[in-house]
Amino acid sequence: MITVSSRPCLPIRRLAIHGVWLLLAACGGDGAVAPDTPEPPAPAEAQLTVDCSGPHCGAVDAHRYLGSGVGIWQYTNTTDDRQTVAIDISGLAGKDVQLIITNHGGTPQKMPGIELFERSPYPPGAPAAARRAPALSPAVPPVAQRVDARQTVSRRAPAATAAVGSTRTWWVDTWTEGRVERSFNLLRQGQAQGPDGPRRVNIWLEDDQYGDELVNDAMLDTLLRRVISGPDSIYTRATDLAGEPWGQHETAGAIPPAQDLNIVLGKELAYVAYPGARDLRIRRQTGNPDFDEYVRTSNEALAVYLTSERFYQPDDYYAYGEPAAAMALLLTQMSNIYHRSALPETDQSFEPWLDIMTSFMMQDILYLPGVDTYQLAGDIYRWYWLSLGATGNFNCDLTTSLDADGSACYSDAVRATFGAYLLRQYGIGFYRQLLRNTSSPDSWAILDDAIKQAGGEGADTALRRFATNIALLPAAASPRGYGLPERTDGAYTLAAIDGGTYASEFTLPTDTIMTLMPRAFFPFARPAVRDNYRENIVVPPHASLSVVVR
Repeated sequence: MITVSSRPCLPIRRLAIHGVWLLLAACGGDGAVAPDTPEPPAPAEAQLTVDCSGPHCGAVDAHRYLGSGVGIWQYTNTTDDRQTVAIDISGLAGKDVQLIITNHGGTPQKMPGIELFERSPYPPGAPAAARRAPALSPAVPPVAQRVDARQTVSRRAPAATAAVGSTRTWWVDTWTEGRVERSFNLLRQGQAQGPDGPRRVNIWLEDDQYGDELVNDAMLDTLLRRVISGPDSIYTRATDLAGEPWGQHETAGAIPPAQDLNIVLGKELAYVAYPGARDLRIRRQTGNPDFDEYVRTSNEALAVYLTSERFYQPDDYYAYGEPAAAMALLLTQMSNIYHRSALPETDQSFEPWLDIMTSFMMQDILYLPGVDTYQLAGDIYRWYWLSLGATGNFNCDLTTSLDADGSACYSDAVRATFGAYLLRQYGIGFYRQLLRNTSSPDSWAILDDAIKQAGGEGADTALRRFATNIALLPAAASPRGYGLPERTDGAYTLAAIDGGTYASEFTLPTDTIMTLMPRAFFPFARPAVRDNYRENIVVPPHASLSVVVR
């Protein structure tokens, strides 16, 4: 049995940085002290390799920095044992060295003791973009059931088309009352064009949410126009990439193929995972009490839901962006349900993390500069990823949204930013292929296959290179395969996301961690190294170490 000493941690080795000997402590994370009987040292010594090339790459070889550009080195531990990496890089001339450990495996890994510096490598004088700080939404309700049961196919006539001015009740999910039935008025109607032809679009507004100081006519007109009109139509562009949100199918117990798209605007509506999935079911009894209760409140319609406060209190209701961006996300999730669950003979649904990541990617693709106020991937999600990361959220499992304590952590930020990186490196063709990829029941394997088909080295390499964005890489002057540069693919342009935009607002973590979660990161820095940087870093099994100088 290991006992824990109450004595102060003792130094275990020394590190020469810019002429000053620094002590690296034997403390583990979170203030824990080293056990009386230390683990045997990791075998020495693995070496870094250069991980960039071409213009803007500042790494000359495994041991030399050019003096300009972005130098990137890496070591990936593919073994089941800890490995010690001997770092020896010269030519730094006062540059900061930033290091990121990434866990590529599916299990948590024990972290080595690491000395952290109080000084942040992010320059205090860096320009800060004008940004309205968004507010996090409350915890989302549980994931709704997907459309996946296949019994006897039910044939029902499509519902009669409603006319503007008509009223109907909708079951809606709310933050304060749970799932309730409310009355809504049909105030706008139009027609959107998709790959399979036109689809009628209806905008329903809750009775008491219409007015000059609430949701007014101009807001409704703008929403309808943005969804259905012209080459910038959210519906047309989203369905061009993701396909129709509903259509012909052979799924038992599902609503008929011919459906209007209903946009339902109500007060304090909650975001639920797989929004609208319940409504794709007809209300019929199956003998399964849980499922029968689930479909009892189906609206039996193709519908997406937006909280009305998003229109007149945008500062307070910022989850998933402005109405147009929220529509892009919701349409993608509905298309994923239809194409991956309702259409195939066997369910091909993405795991929740990849479903929401592909939806964030659609928001990124459909962003229109000069029309949309915020570029969500850069202005919101990346901001959250970096700012929350400093207080521990870099150690959030990208796929499960769990931290080292088993508690829920905010993973949407890293998913959206990772998706933005993948789009800028692999393009729109990669995205189309990802949405239809059925190479594996495992979503990480699907992502891996899609990246390889796009010419990349796979998901693990992409995750390691993505992690270097914690070092705030420039958009226009990063080596190939790095950063978040502008990219144009046909009719779609992805805006550049420059790493230094918010440099003055962030710091790196100030506490070490005991355990590194799967598909999570731990960054740290060695500031202002005068010439040579020498240190041995222990890399956990199935993890990588990236070293960045810029």
